[in-house]
Amino acid sequence: MYFKNSLRIVLISLLAWSCAKEEVKLPINGIAGIQEPIYDNTQIWMFYEMNQDTVALTLNKNNKISSTNWVFNIDRRLPMRLVAPKVQAVVEGRKAVDEKTDKPSVFNYFSYVDTLSQKMSTIKFNRIQYRMVSEFPAVNTAVDSLNQPLQIILKESGLTVNNAVMTPEALTTYLATKSTPNRAVHVYMDGNLSYGDYIELKAILASYQPITNTSYPIEYVVTN
Repeated sequence: MYFKNSLRIVLISLLAWSCAKEEVKLPINGIAGIQEPIYDNTQIWMFYEMNQDTVALTLNKNNKISSTNWVFNIDRRLPMRLVAPKVQAVVEGRKAVDEKTDKPSVFNYFSYVDTLSQKMSTIKFNRIQYRMVSEFPAVNTAVDSLNQPLQIILKESGLTVNNAVMTPEALTTYLATKSTPNRAVHVYMDGNLSYGDYIELKAILASYQPITNTSYPIEYVVTN
């Protein structure tokens, strides 16, 4: 896999209880993220299962309370073609309730493990829309400037930003010099990409994409 942490650590797993004991292997990377406690929260779990030779996703969202912050604990092995529609369906379900009840603002969080501090970390998000598409976009050959959207293409084989191949470390440096809070970011990812690799990208982007009550990014999942 492309996004691999170079540190040798013990892989950290979480155990959750539903009808039976099940394990979620959280994503791991070396990005601090949000490590403050998230009070008044509901935990949502997405488990990795193998049905014969087919990967399946099992969702546990019992006791999901709309007025709380939601923490998504998703197995890093799951492919984004399964994760994206499930996450969107859960989040959109709360949106429909909130629009009717005028509840105070609450947020959603993706959880992972920060290998530098050996602590649980999260990525904050509000609304999100995943669009399933059949192919990657044409390569962006425009001159790179702050006036142009960032076109990020993430595959199992690597990462490109505006047609330049980059490592995660290089992307962090690039964003520090080539990003502004209002600059659009267009993310396209392979549908077979693991959720763990996706979350590393999201953790990198989080520092450069302010989250507000109206944030509603669109990301594209390529299914072919």
